[in-house]
Amino acid sequence: KGYQSVTAVGVTFSFINDSQNLTGMLVAETSGWLSVGFAPQDRMQGANIVIGYVQAGNVFFRDDFGTGRFSHDSDENLKWQNGEKINPGINNVTAVSGEETSNPKRTRITFTIPLNSGDPFDRILVPGERYNIILAKGSGDDFIKKHTDRGTAEITLMKITTKKSGTAK
Repeated sequence: KGYQSVTAVGVTFSFINDSQNLTGMLVAETSGWLSVGFAPQDRMQGANIVIGYVQAGNVFFRDDFGTGRFSHDSDENLKWQNGEKINPGINNVTAVSGEETSNPKRTRITFTIPLNSGDPFDRILVPGERYNIILAKGSGDDFIKKHTDRGTAEITLMKITTKKSGTAK
């Protein structure tokens, strides 16, 4: 089975998963940043957010967490949970690539994240389960400019089946 895709507010998120990782690709007509947030509780709150942009041929990514309904921050900056100091989160985004074209104006970024990173600021994603996601795009090449468009979609991760070996009788 190949990639699945959903589109909201002009941002297309294509993804494929195995039992350990999700590989995703974000594409939109923008020269700014793109993001996907997995399993938000209320707007951005609690979402595991992957945000990235391409600038001068270089790709920049961040692994963020929805710290409030309208806010997010890098997992690496977060050190508090429920009023207690904990180890900061880690950036679990790998296999990063991307490109930006000017005619048409389009940004494409790809990434891989673990389904269960062990990071307290990441959501655990389970093959075969359905998740709400948020998709957004911005007008600038940084992690703090407000989105120009934001929408929601739903995805279902591919269920992973293993063949049982048996003996013929």
